[in-house]
Amino acid sequence: MPSPVDRVNLSEAEVQQLSIRQLNDMVEELNTEINVRSALLVQEYSHRDDIRYERELKNTFISLCDKVMKKQKAKKKRKGKLTETATSITGTTYVIPYQLCQMPPSIDLLLVYIRILKAIYEDSPSVPAMLTEYILKGMFIHSRLFIDV
Repeated sequence: MPSPVDRVNLSEAEVQQLSIRQLNDMVEELNTEINVRSALLVQEYSHRDDIRYERELKNTFISLCDKVMKKQKAKKKRKGKLTETATSITGTTYVIPYQLCQMPPSIDLLLVYIRILKAIYEDSPSVPAMLTEYILKGMFIHSRLFIDV
């Protein structure tokens, strides 16, 4: 017996030859097929949205890393131009431990990194507390990301 999708292409004469029971079965099978494909489509849309969100987070992370590094370079240039008497600018080195592995960081970990990088970029006094909290939660294992500010 042909599948419901194959039956859609039946000619008018072939459909007229079907009994009411066969037509009802065909409608039921088509409804089932529609529901299955609709559920699959919803899953695919959800997956697409997750991918877009992850890509947006990664772009934000990269952008913040770039901003922090540019700020670091600018501070080093300014520090180099200062005279010996004006040494009030001190660079602080922040270390963000992270797990070095084959897989990219999870979305939750990216959010933590973004939060910390924003605080570093804004020269927030909460950076040491944020790093301490991050370290105490054990969100890393081996390696470190060094950021001089």
